[in-house]
Amino acid sequence: MTMTIAVDASGRVVSINEVVRGLACGCRCLECNEVVVARRGLQLRHHFAHASKKDPCEVTPESFLHRYAKQVVRESLGLQLPPQPGHHPDSEDQSSWWDFESVKEEPWMGDFRPDLVAELTDGPLLIEFACTSFVDEEKLERIKQLGIRTVEIDLSGLVVTPSSDGLLEIRRVILHDVTLKQWLYPLPEVVGGDPLLSVDSDVQQGPSVHLPERQRFTIQGFWVDLRVLDFGSVVVRSVAFSPAIAELLKRLSRKYAGRYVAKYRNWMFPAWAKAALQDELEALADGDSSGLSRVGDPCSQELVASLTTESQPDVNGYLDARLILRQYREGLAPACLPYGEFKARHYGIGLDCDALEDFFRDSGVELLCVEVVRIAGKADFVYVLRR
Repeated sequence: MTMTIAVDASGRVVSINEVVRGLACGCRCLECNEVVVARRGLQLRHHFAHASKKDPCEVTPESFLHRYAKQVVRESLGLQLPPQPGHHPDSEDQSSWWDFESVKEEPWMGDFRPDLVAELTDGPLLIEFACTSFVDEEKLERIKQLGIRTVEIDLSGLVVTPSSDGLLEIRRVILHDVTLKQWLYPLPEVVGGDPLLSVDSDVQQGPSVHLPERQRFTIQGFWVDLRVLDFGSVVVRSVAFSPAIAELLKRLSRKYAGRYVAKYRNWMFPAWAKAALQDELEALADGDSSGLSRVGDPCSQELVASLTTESQPDVNGYLDARLILRQYREGLAPACLPYGEFKARHYGIGLDCDALEDFFRDSGVELLCVEVVRIAGKADFVYVLRR
């Protein structure tokens, strides 16, 4: 290829017809990275030339295509892809456009670097470009171990025309030609169900579809399920609603980049958070697989309440948040609350958190944060407050 393309100051591949004349183009050679001059005279064909006047470099189609393909996807934030294995669209054209939230170039993923990692709302997608070599068995095995969706785009047969029109055509093919794209993971024989399917959906599944294996924790007497989806993302869901468990999952989502999927009433986390989430949930687990809540038992609540009085903290220095709520309702709070910073323990899931937090807000008591503590082997929540 002649030097009719170069790299501009922002790192983009550009054609000679996209830049201004001379050194003002601010470009460098695609091959050697030397400063180039845009020659756009009236007699010779427009081209780039090294500012040092050395002989022009031979721009190889392979190096150009690999670089330009990554640029195209980064700028477009999307790709037209064939249906993911296990998904069967009803439309005649089964391909679909995938929108990306962001695209990172060659980040480290353990001991290898994919060409691109696109972030979607339901998890990452690895993108590999093949010019002269394709993903080998060793790299494919690493991808399988990560369990992240991966697609390979075959650029080896593209005809490169180093012009503005040529770049536009290459761009069109990279983005929209699904015949160049194949899924490396998941493979048809290892496909699971709909990645966003609710873990407790009543929808009848076909014989080839299965839900990912569930890991169940019992926290505060409630079941909390964790599943790892086929493409690596982690779904966490409380089987029955509990304000305390909902607050716990909110905090985990802030800590581990999770998000709430309202349609399926679950929380989705990136693949890298799997081990940390398992450790967190294991640490909070009751160690009781029966799923029956003892906290709601009146006898149990009376026993716990006997550890505190209405005016004194317990042995751990916590006031009883249930009693504070009662004092608010009887008109005794906030006057009876201590000044400065203090802590109030929930003592299980029976507390009406919304009502108490409204009282705090209306009376000028500042809720600094909510802590998760473990006392006598049980997890509980503690308000950190300041009056």
